Amino acid sequence: SSGINAEYGRGRGGGPRGPRPAGIRQPGGYGPPPLPPDMIYKSFDPLESKHLFQRVAPEKDDTELSQAIIAKNQELTPPPEELAILQEQVSKLTSIVDTLVVCPVPEVDF
Repeated sequence: SSGINAEYGRGRGGGPRGPRPAGIRQPGGYGPPPLPPDMIYKSFDPLESKHLFQRVAPEKDDTELSQAIIAKNQELTPPPEELAILQEQVSKLTSIVDTLVVCPVPEVDF
């Protein structure tokens, strides 16, 4: 029965012009064939494509900017003593919340 349907372009694997050759078929049976591995689209990566583009202007010296960023980071970072106190408070709060989750306070009716 499948041979008759294949001759007329109907049934399993057949299209309007008959069965397709094995190389043109996808696993789903429809659509274009899969791309070969060397033609698969890769997203643009500027680090891999650096050699393709010439630099328009010379590289700038970023030492002043780097020093400003480091100074701002040191200004915003608390000293180790304050960090230790803060970590201790966070640990206490975490233990309190854990205790409430495990053993909640009973509700009181008024």
